[in-house]
Amino acid sequence: MAAPLSRRQKAIICQAARRAYDHQLTIGALGDAAEFESWRRGQQQAVAGKESLTSATQDDYEILMARFLDLAGDSGQAMKYLVRGQTNPRRVVMAKIEEECAARGLHIGYADTICRARNHGLSLQDASEKILWQVFYTVRNSKHKRKVAA
Repeated sequence: MAAPLSRRQKAIICQAARRAYDHQLTIGALGDAAEFESWRRGQQQAVAGKESLTSATQDDYEILMARFLDLAGDSGQAMKYLVRGQTNPRRVVMAKIEEECAARGLHIGYADTICRARNHGLSLQDASEKILWQVFYTVRNSKHKRKVAA
């Protein structure tokens, strides 16, 4: 299960939501009766399935930001958040591979070589999340000793 959002992340989402709400009011997309808090909660429910930010997790951050940025008229930034949200699991495993290589005093090329050898020449950059996790555990279980901090 993903970690809950930090206070800072909640604040950033609320600021983006406020900009989106103000923009929607300016262009006349909201009726006169639209109240900010209920509007924000409705948008969160529609996108992440969670009305409250206290129940939102790290997995919801990018999609919420993308929604509010898009409604604020900043479609370019919204797209960046969407792409980032979709590639997040892959970025996490790549960071873990890099961390494990560094802890063992190995170059990332070592992991890339493992990936290519076991997957018909497929590089780390082109590998799926599942393959990357396999490479991670192979590096972790390798006979190369971990560096010991003195």
